[in-house]
Amino acid sequence: MSSDTKFGATPAASRRTVLVGAAWSVPVIAAASVAPIAAAASGVPQLTFNQASYLGVSCGTISGARLTVTVGGVPTPNITVTTTLSGRYAFAGGSTSNTQSTDSTGEIDLPAITVPAGGGAGVAMASAPVSGSTASAPLNAPVRGGAKGAAFASSSPSAPTSTASWSTNTPATAVPIGGYGFYLDGTDVWYRDNKVLTNVTRAVANSSNGYDYVTFIQGGKARGALFSASAPASPVSTDSWSTNTPATAVPLGGYGFFLDGTDVWFRDNKVLTNAVKPIANSANNIDYVTYIKNGKATGAAFASSSPSAPTSTASWSTNTPATAVPIGGYGFYLDGTDVWYRDNKVLTNVTRAVANSSNGYDYVTFIQGGKARGALFSASAPASPVSTDSWSTNTPATAVPLGGYGFFLDGTDVWFRDNKVLTNAVKPIANSANNIDYVTYVQASC
Repeated sequence: MSSDTKFGATPAASRRTVLVGAAWSVPVIAAASVAPIAAAASGVPQLTFNQASYLGVSCGTISGARLTVTVGGVPTPNITVTTTLSGRYAFAGGSTSNTQSTDSTGEIDLPAITVPAGGGAGVAMASAPVSGSTASAPLNAPVRGGAKGAAFASSSPSAPTSTASWSTNTPATAVPIGGYGFYLDGTDVWYRDNKVLTNVTRAVANSSNGYDYVTFIQGGKARGALFSASAPASPVSTDSWSTNTPATAVPLGGYGFFLDGTDVWFRDNKVLTNAVKPIANSANNIDYVTYIKNGKATGAAFASSSPSAPTSTASWSTNTPATAVPIGGYGFYLDGTDVWYRDNKVLTNVTRAVANSSNGYDYVTFIQGGKARGALFSASAPASPVSTDSWSTNTPATAVPLGGYGFFLDGTDVWFRDNKVLTNAVKPIANSANNIDYVTYVQASC
């Protein structure tokens, strides 16, 4: 197939292509949407793409996309229109935005559109800023890529200590859901290239305390499953928590935590109420939730052996503002640009941050003053970091903390402790657990 697709003669995407393309990006729109036709009667410009949708191929180009602007049904010149692209699509030259004015025929010829490696779905959105008129059209390319994993060591961060490919069976449309090697494709859960669960509507996975596990809703019932990397084809054990947990509950993280409205359920027990923005995890042999309750920063720890109530609770509301938001780990919050840890303001001028607790540490990976940084904390002395790290020599200021300790994502590049370690990584999830720093992702291909 030619990588340069001209759409004057290209058939519309098939249903299969549209569904496949939707997996990696924004939902596909069924047809191009335009400003209401009634707007024409009021003298408001109407924007129309020349195609209902545009189909390309991974790493190729889409050419021939065009806009027409009419007022009262008449093509109108000198109307300024800005078109933006999503889903990693870009115009020739790399920009995701293009602004032009209509020519004498009321048309705008858009630059060629570059299809990202791995394909997937996106949207071309056009708007006329003065009038507020808009139009949109889906962008699609069949997904190409493979499920992969990479493990790292902090002592030698420039390259993976090991890699894994799980693409023999795992569909290219599968999306990482956490842990090391877990993916969701439609309603199927895959673990290290094995389809291990079906009929799953929601799922969150993780690896900690020596286990790989997934918490999920299956057939309207709350469930869990533990796995071993040495025998990945089926669960080591399974759990059902559906006697009391509502079918409307959503897996929250950790093993056995669910959220239904503002109620937190743990292994079939309603354990917290009025919980706002809770984050749950299982690490360092603790099952815990960090949340806001009645405007107060709060935490609760649980034990699987007695799940009906917390084994301990913590209140961090003396100093932590009620507007703070949990960011992961046990006791970490972000309020504006301030990071709080167990009622202590520990970092300032932070624009992005992700926290976690694993391998015996409480830690946060963040961007501070445009620089990639990290900090380790101890619950016994929470007022200041035990140690800090700076990874700003090479890591771009535009990078986003990805999870784990020292992982960042810039576009489709993964950085680990100031080293670019992965490229063309789609929807990666990183973590540090079981004494491993790892990334589960889909490697986009052409």
